[in-house]
Amino acid sequence: HLKLLIPNLIYRQVHYSLRTYYCRPLSKHLLGDMSPTRENNDSIPLYAYIATFLHYNIIYLLSVYISLKLLIGSYYNPIGIGGLILLPYISYTQVYRRDEVHDGNQWRELIENFPSAPGILRYLRFSFGKLPQEFVDMEKKPDSQFILACFPHGTGADFRLLMDSVLQNVFPSSIRRTRTLTASILFRIPLIREICLWSGCIDASRKVAEKALERKRTLIVIPGGEAEQLRTEYGVERTVLKNRKGFVKLAMRYNVPLVPVYVFGSNDLFYTRNTFYQARYWLMKKFRICIPLQRGVYGTFMPLPARMTVVLGKPMIFKMKGDSPDIEELDAAHAQFCEALVKLFDEHKDEAGYPDRSLIVE
Repeated sequence: HLKLLIPNLIYRQVHYSLRTYYCRPLSKHLLGDMSPTRENNDSIPLYAYIATFLHYNIIYLLSVYISLKLLIGSYYNPIGIGGLILLPYISYTQVYRRDEVHDGNQWRELIENFPSAPGILRYLRFSFGKLPQEFVDMEKKPDSQFILACFPHGTGADFRLLMDSVLQNVFPSSIRRTRTLTASILFRIPLIREICLWSGCIDASRKVAEKALERKRTLIVIPGGEAEQLRTEYGVERTVLKNRKGFVKLAMRYNVPLVPVYVFGSNDLFYTRNTFYQARYWLMKKFRICIPLQRGVYGTFMPLPARMTVVLGKPMIFKMKGDSPDIEELDAAHAQFCEALVKLFDEHKDEAGYPDRSLIVE
């Protein structure tokens, strides 16, 4: 494990320095800080720019480099790279430890204390809105369980890792039981796979989700998926929800409270383009692979400094007659959820700094 490869002295020194100088002042801004001036970049310290730039560019480029190195290197050096590196890695991840994608492999200490996290949180002014009292009361129970449906996806669901680094402040009772449904393709990319597993991600298949609910896990889902990711447009609040009913059905079948979640700023992290849209749409439909064309600061992978605010709605519990909802019950519950999401957006858009926007539900 990586823990054994990191010199303990260096890790502790870096961790202590960052937590001492950056995390403590940040903690008071994580809950309830919803300043309306989302474009005021003067308050972002230099270290936040540096940490965000290095994190996003190193993670993206390193993942692409490792993947291409393994694939191309295996062709030119089938024994050295293919036989000694790629084949053992595939055997370990896809066969021996395939079970990890079913329940995750959380490394909370790393995710909560990741060296670049304080800088990124400051750079994006990341915060949670005031939590509904009904949610707070229910979460305190030792057997609490939720399905949190988050919108919009954005070009890369960047808010998910940021949320995960501070969820101990939001879900103190159920943080260890929380899992996030994630696209299967991400578990096939070296480094990205490990980050997903360490942050509690599991495969976004129906069977895996059902097993997780049976284990009394709280699930974070992003129902818009690849379709919403592909349609992300800077400055436009758009969700793909009209025909997404699977998460509502899960909540009804397992009698789990469904919580609408909206992430302001998620669509403003990158400029996007519609070039080759039909070809990319075909890839998404055929292979469930989404390739967003995005550019951040100076054309890099570094996101734009958009203020991000996460707001939660009241937990919703739907009633049904049998063990599984019929079409009418499912449609009624789905319509109720859509209405609650739009209401949540309208109630908080002024405080979050987006008063001129309207939510488009497709």
